[in-house]
Amino acid sequence: MKKFHKALVASAVALAFSAGTIMVAPAPVEAGFGIGDVMGGGKGGQVDVEGLTERQNNLLTNLVRATQCLAIAADGMNIAAGLGLQTMDTEAANAAADAALSGDNDDKLNFAKNVLNPYSDKTVQKNTGKDLSEQVKAKLNSGSEEELQQLDAAVKTSKLMRMTSDVFVGAAAMDAVKIIKDAGDGIKSAGDAANTCKQILNTTKAAKELLDVRSGVSKMLGSITKEYEKTRKIEVSNEEAKAQMESMAKQ
Repeated sequence: MKKFHKALVASAVALAFSAGTIMVAPAPVEAGFGIGDVMGGGKGGQVDVEGLTERQNNLLTNLVRATQCLAIAADGMNIAAGLGLQTMDTEAANAAADAALSGDNDDKLNFAKNVLNPYSDKTVQKNTGKDLSEQVKAKLNSGSEEELQQLDAAVKTSKLMRMTSDVFVGAAAMDAVKIIKDAGDGIKSAGDAANTCKQILNTTKAAKELLDVRSGVSKMLGSITKEYEKTRKIEVSNEEAKAQMESMAKQ
């Protein structure tokens, strides 16, 4: 994660924590983490199953919001530039995200899968990014100033939503690191607590895989408009992204 986004993640996580919308580990960590790294260590002991369950819910909530942001980003570019990205429209994405957040763990995971699956393959991501960036370049070179101003607004919104998605992922990663450590220790306990920890760990692993796919899709969307953003000087501030994240976290 770039230095710019590190600061953004830290600030936005602090905002959400103070509002009680997400639960985070006290020490900052990178978004990359490995499940196998903590499974063999630690000692069995008393397990805070309630706390683990709450963290799991926070993780899945942030996964839903992160993928919802990407759907909105892609839909905006479809409308403005006619790119034909396979995604939900914004209204459908918002409704599906709200339904997932009201549902169970599988509902949340399935929402993320539905958003990400069309571009889950890395080769598809690469080819799509390349092909659609050429379409955007063509519009940059041939569009009228009025058309370009409309595209400017769509590209800025898309960038804002991608950055907001990154912030939600930063929060999700912090919860996942804590879950993996504590649930890994909890598996060594006896009885129902061990079984519950196994279930939580499996769900976290599935969420982690989707977060990795989301990263690739976000990069793909960014590559489509990278040259356009540079030429037209499209910028999104930390404050804009933090405000968007805080607004969505309160919904």
